Amino acid sequence: VWKWKSGECKVLQGHKEQVRCFSLLSDSTNDSKLLSWSFDGTVKVWDIESGERLQDIEAHQGAILSCHVSPDRCLFATTSAEKTAKLWSCETWQCAFTLTGHQECVRSCRFSWDSKHLATGDDNGEIRIWSVKDGSLLKICSRESKDGMDSLHGGWVTDLHFSPNNSVLVSTGGYIKVC
Repeated sequence: VWKWKSGECKVLQGHKEQVRCFSLLSDSTNDSKLLSWSFDGTVKVWDIESGERLQDIEAHQGAILSCHVSPDRCLFATTSAEKTAKLWSCETWQCAFTLTGHQECVRSCRFSWDSKHLATGDDNGEIRIWSVKDGSLLKICSRESKDGMDSLHGGWVTDLHFSPNNSVLVSTGGYIKVC
């Protein structure tokens, strides 16, 4: 963690494999928590100021491929090589729901801007939309449900984004598709 003005650097150590990415847990300048996730299947919560590890979460047996914090900062989602996604509480650090049904590695996830839905995408080009409230599956976008256009991305769904009004989902992979 760099304090670029002063040049000070803190190294946060604890993951056993490559750190995939990270996210700040607050938009506030007073909150100094950071969430990191790794190919080792763990999520770690850090205090940026002290460098102290606040929480170790054994999230998945397989590699964590993506993670996203909900815009309201109440939940975060993880996806994995073990073909599952999970919803986690940012308050208790407990798993709220395990989302199953993907037939391939779940490579990407994204919350809607209102924090009510989660989209997940897998290595077969399938996208699933879930209710955050109860973990229920709301919609599957896959080759079986195509509407005259091939919905596959040439394989992996590498990224997902909802429009600001949550009415459009954009996905990327072999090409960009707007749903």
